[in-house]
Amino acid sequence: MLQATLNTLTQFSLEITIAGCLFFFLERLKPADKNQPFIKKDSKQELALAFLNVLVSIPLFTALVFYIHQYTLSYILPYQAFNEPINALPLGLQMFLGAFILDFSTYWRHRFTHHYMWRYHSIHHSAVQINWLTSMRLHPPRYRYCCSL
Repeated sequence: MLQATLNTLTQFSLEITIAGCLFFFLERLKPADKNQPFIKKDSKQELALAFLNVLVSIPLFTALVFYIHQYTLSYILPYQAFNEPINALPLGLQMFLGAFILDFSTYWRHRFTHHYMWRYHSIHHSAVQINWLTSMRLHPPRYRYCCSL
């Protein structure tokens, strides 16, 4: 468990560093706002929330979804019920359907959190200045108090 967490932390650190370098150079080429620096005043908080999300929120949510599926839905839904019909489709159509389903479900999940979980979701919309890490600004409502770095 500890090794898996360290691997996740190492991989995420590498990914966030590469993404940060990429966005740094893109921001230099075509800045969204020429009057704001790349490192904004919320950057430390954004980075802390990103790491907290990857190391705490996502693993807990994944465990919760697994538990719900394993002990409730697995008895109702057959394993990979749509595997054969989807594999029979052309690859391009599979890719289109996958992107469509992902986008559709993400949109409605986001709408759901606005209507029914606003206190939990509001941290996502609380950034003073938007930057490349803002999309990773996720949840628990207490983050806004514990992460003002």
